[in-house]
Amino acid sequence: MPRLTLSQYLNQEISPQQTGGFSSQSFGGPGQPTLYATYGYDAQGMRVYSHITNLATTTFAYPSFSQEGTATTTEHILSNGVAVATIVTGTTNPVVSWNAQDHLRSTSIVTNSSATITEEVEYTAFGSLNNDVGTTIERKKYTGHDHDSNALSYTYAKARYLNTDWGRFLSQDPESRDNPNQFLEDPQQLNTYSYARNNPLTFVDITGRITMLFSRPIGGLPGMVPVIGGAHTFIAVFPENPKTGSPFTLGGYTTGQDLFKAINGDYNYAFGDDKKGVTQVVVNPTNGLSVEEFDQKILQSYNALPNVITGDSYGFGGQIKITGNPNSNNVATDILLGAGVSKGAINSYQKQLYGNNLKFTAGLGQSAFSQSYIQQLSSILSSLQDALAKLLILQSSTN
Repeated sequence: MPRLTLSQYLNQEISPQQTGGFSSQSFGGPGQPTLYATYGYDAQGMRVYSHITNLATTTFAYPSFSQEGTATTTEHILSNGVAVATIVTGTTNPVVSWNAQDHLRSTSIVTNSSATITEEVEYTAFGSLNNDVGTTIERKKYTGHDHDSNALSYTYAKARYLNTDWGRFLSQDPESRDNPNQFLEDPQQLNTYSYARNNPLTFVDITGRITMLFSRPIGGLPGMVPVIGGAHTFIAVFPENPKTGSPFTLGGYTTGQDLFKAINGDYNYAFGDDKKGVTQVVVNPTNGLSVEEFDQKILQSYNALPNVITGDSYGFGGQIKITGNPNSNNVATDILLGAGVSKGAINSYQKQLYGNNLKFTAGLGQSAFSQSYIQQLSSILSSLQDALAKLLILQSSTN
């Protein structure tokens, strides 16, 4: 589906098109030449380049580093996700600028190395530029996101584009689009195009959510030592500010011998009152990703799993390497692995969870789709049988 849903922008005709990882727009008022803006995206949907007619192509190696044409590079120095400085390198010596933000993390004042103000920015409530003066053109503007300084003047908020004149995103929230039930209890979230719960002076859609790995006790014998009995693990994603979105859980569950994935199967254990013996650890974003980008990868990883993980082979122990029968902890593992979390990190989380509630999470750290030792041995024996058969045929042909 197109990344941008556009039909009319003031008096500008816009015809979005998208093929694979590209989107394009045309713009230009009456009597003005038509210009084209083309954007390219990687496999994760993150923008990797932009090109506007008669202007140099801007390539984004990663969110805080870009190159315009073949000469000018721009690098943002981040502190807790905020661009506190910008280094522009062209044909001359690098130029360093220092950025000051308001309470929404929007760039408001830019100074040079001599502490001289080189840009001052004022915004309306939803982020459109009310005043922008100075010799510097800082790209990180409203809430720290990239401002496209072309005729469209959209704010690129990674997962979506924000029209700051309308105070609306140009496409639906991918999480509410794919999993709408999680927002039904909050009427403000039912408008999947709204920004910051329609309260932009207080709330910000920047990093949005935190991902955690939960462990809750299952099984065990009453009155026995706590180590008796295992634990079920699941993923919980919830907003840093609970007023900007609704939390949800992701995990694996059983019906008879079927193991399947589901949303909010453990909602009450993570966000409700049923928390006896429940413990959790924060899952850190991987490979330099922002919390927002990592959250997207978690959801993409979950959506990529089949609805039914396995049929007629659920195994309480989850020791896929031994028995070939997975459990819910293997599903939690696959969600994390698909988002780029290493097995080493998952094993570390497992130790932290066990240290908190003394419940062993059998299968955590092993994929539900790994071959068991029995399956591997069977495959090896099959290969040996084929080789032996070929040797016997070769021997008979030489006699």
